[in-house]
Amino acid sequence: MNKMDQPSSDFVDHDFNESLDLFPVYCEHKSDTTPMRAAHAHRGFEFHFTFSNRGMIRVEDREFSVYPGKVVIIPPLKYHRFHPAQKSVYNRAILSIEESYLQRLIEAEPEIAAVYESWFPGDDVITLEFSIASRELQHIHPITQQLESELKERRQGFELYVRTLLLQLILQLARTKDSCVVKERAAAEMLEIAERMTAYISERCCEGVDIPELTEKFHVSRSYVYKLVKQLTGYTPYQYIIMHRIIRAKEMLRSSNESITQIALRAGFNDSPHFIRTFKEATGMTPGEFKHLPDSGM
Repeated sequence: MNKMDQPSSDFVDHDFNESLDLFPVYCEHKSDTTPMRAAHAHRGFEFHFTFSNRGMIRVEDREFSVYPGKVVIIPPLKYHRFHPAQKSVYNRAILSIEESYLQRLIEAEPEIAAVYESWFPGDDVITLEFSIASRELQHIHPITQQLESELKERRQGFELYVRTLLLQLILQLARTKDSCVVKERAAAEMLEIAERMTAYISERCCEGVDIPELTEKFHVSRSYVYKLVKQLTGYTPYQYIIMHRIIRAKEMLRSSNESITQIALRAGFNDSPHFIRTFKEATGMTPGEFKHLPDSGM
């Protein structure tokens, strides 16, 4: 297959992320004749349904063909780009579901949880593919059309209707699970990302680094951030950030004459009471007690 031209620049779609903050589900049918100019990434799981024509999809550094009946599910914050293979109109539907909203569906519906686990057996899935027979596609297309209509019109009870349609769609796709292909990222690549992520936390722990920043910078989902940091360090991301802030605070307490409040702010804490409480939980003493030790060793 022919390679798509390398996109000139990748970007995180902040506007789209903001729209998912307003409502966590998006659905739109599109008719395209030109390729996307650049790869983009966003927080939602993206379901890509192809209804006519053929093309290519690049997810991260891999490429896959798309054709009528092909459904591709892309996890959050994976850079992706679509390219029609022909000049005729490329008809598709895009459904995006914000990660925490999907997680709530999973927690509320055991059947959906089982489907999700079969689709994503590990956190290293880069994309999921289905080949849907035309008779099955005839059941799916009306669901995506109704989703788009409900999301645009937002009539009374649309939130419940959208949820019902999503459950129906997921279960419809689950019936074709035997035809899905799971593409996983290499363990070595995941280790390299984890090492870069923890180094980034260590360097920027005092600058307000948080989980959304990590998901955006390293193009992995929120749950993946937790797993990578936990596996490499034994700490949750929050614990790891706090640990490094305490280390920096100790260094400043040893070498600086600044006040506790100043050190708290410089170490990345919002206020001194929070800093004092967290410091004592981590060390067994207050910052003031630590500062006045005869030898404030680390």
